[in-house]
Amino acid sequence: MHYLFIILSLSIYLHASEFSYIQPISVEKAPIQDIVTPIKKDSDLDGVSDDIDICPDTLDYFAVDDFGCPKTAILDVAFRSNQHTISNKLSKQLKSFSKFLEENISYQIIIYGHTDNVGDPQDNIILSQKRAQAVKEVLQENGISSVRITAIGRGDKDPIADNRFAEGRKKNRRIKILLLK
Repeated sequence: MHYLFIILSLSIYLHASEFSYIQPISVEKAPIQDIVTPIKKDSDLDGVSDDIDICPDTLDYFAVDDFGCPKTAILDVAFRSNQHTISNKLSKQLKSFSKFLEENISYQIIIYGHTDNVGDPQDNIILSQKRAQAVKEVLQENGISSVRITAIGRGDKDPIADNRFAEGRKKNRRIKILLLK
């Protein structure tokens, strides 16, 4: 049977001109196309596209979850070494943050105060507690109930930058706010 197929194929090939209804087929390669993912709009620039962002106006100092809602707030704080006073810049951020909390009353917050590693570790815990408490007081002055706020000093634990350098120490003297729903 196999031989019959070969003979039939050869016969058709050799007599193709006699069979005008048999036309050779040309196969071309399809051009390669890149798959382009459309760029989705992210109006509040939080990294979550507008089509799934259920918190569309998130402020820029928030880290957000997969749906664009705030999880934590990292405020741009530059506490001076061994100080816990609130700067004008931080005061403005806290006023904006207070407005967010007024509009989103379901959030409880934990304020974490941090220091660099200069000085006695026990003194750093006290200093970081004073920083967290100072932020709590400003939020209360802006109308946020103390029942919603917990202030915790972390000292020099959890650094985000290298304490061997002045710039790193400056980044470690910070406030982090955790939002709980």
